[in-house]
Amino acid sequence: MGLALITAPTDEPITLAEAKEHLRVTHTSDDDYIAALITGARRMIEQETRQVLIIQTWDYSFDEWPALTLDTTADAEWIDLPIGPVQSVSYLSYVNEDGDTNYAYDSAGSPTVGTDDYVIDTASLPARIGLVAGVAVPTTQDRINAFTARFVAGYGASG
Repeated sequence: MGLALITAPTDEPITLAEAKEHLRVTHTSDDDYIAALITGARRMIEQETRQVLIIQTWDYSFDEWPALTLDTTADAEWIDLPIGPVQSVSYLSYVNEDGDTNYAYDSAGSPTVGTDDYVIDTASLPARIGLVAGVAVPTTQDRINAFTARFVAGYGASG
């Protein structure tokens, strides 16, 4: 199981100017240092809370397709996404037995497992993904990170 940052945030929760005003700093000689403190504070908050403040893209990978079912008459099995708040799931992908990457869903609309076959629950904390009852789980190649869920998380694009 692995978690990898794909696209880092482009902004910070507060601007350099806001931090300098709060600190009552009027010169520019400490700008790089103050900017590093802002980034460090954001990262520490995100690490401690497992909530990302600014929009980021992440990959959550497993060595095989997790055994998932969603059945309203039985206990559901879910993939809990480890970071929130989840805005969207970009795609689910897996490496099949032949070594080819297949997308369970992607923006090109070429599903192997269609978007009607799984649900994304972003209202729960943590957000989660589950397969609808009766959907066959694809067989993955025996390899590291054969299954990946790419998702976008964060409260917004800027502070």
